[in-house]
Amino acid sequence: MRDNTGATATATRTVTVQNGGPTPLSASFTTPADGALVNGTISVGMAASGGTAPYTYTLTIDGTQVVSSGATTYSWNTLGYSNAAHTLGLTVRDNTGATATATRTVTVQNGGGTLTVALTSPSPGATVRGTVWVTIWVDGGATGAKSYTMTVGGSTVWSESNADRPASLPWVTTGGTNGAKTLVVTVRDSAGATGTASVTVTVSNP
Repeated sequence: MRDNTGATATATRTVTVQNGGPTPLSASFTTPADGALVNGTISVGMAASGGTAPYTYTLTIDGTQVVSSGATTYSWNTLGYSNAAHTLGLTVRDNTGATATATRTVTVQNGGGTLTVALTSPSPGATVRGTVWVTIWVDGGATGAKSYTMTVGGSTVWSESNADRPASLPWVTTGGTNGAKTLVVTVRDSAGATGTASVTVTVSNP
């Protein structure tokens, strides 16, 4: 300021400007509860608050993305997952590009059911020698790889996991004696369901 004689003086003051705006973006799960036991097909509920709508919800299960959209629910078929703890991860992105995350751990616990297993080769009563390829068809069960175990006389002759439909596994008959043998195949899927099938053949190696 300046007075009538030309003398001047100054003063200062600090203020904080705080205009209204969106609250910080946050992400959360509404279902299932953290630590819950889940089975079958369940609804995963997702929510966002703050930020600037609309929101995009990206859901991962054990680090693998399963959906990314504006929907706030996802139908999760747990039969495709092992009976164990699994981590749900959520990333929410708002209209300005801001993001927020949340995680939740649940345990899948599906009851083991029964698979329908059929052996289409070798044929019952066939005479076999050397390495025989056993063709196995499985009906029903969870998606993904299945565990196959082949036994003869209670001893395992082959075991592996694969997702082939049908599965074709080798039986090396030269590892045992000749004569009538019953081959038993047991199949287990990722949800714990099992099934068996058997065929009796005659082993005749030189």
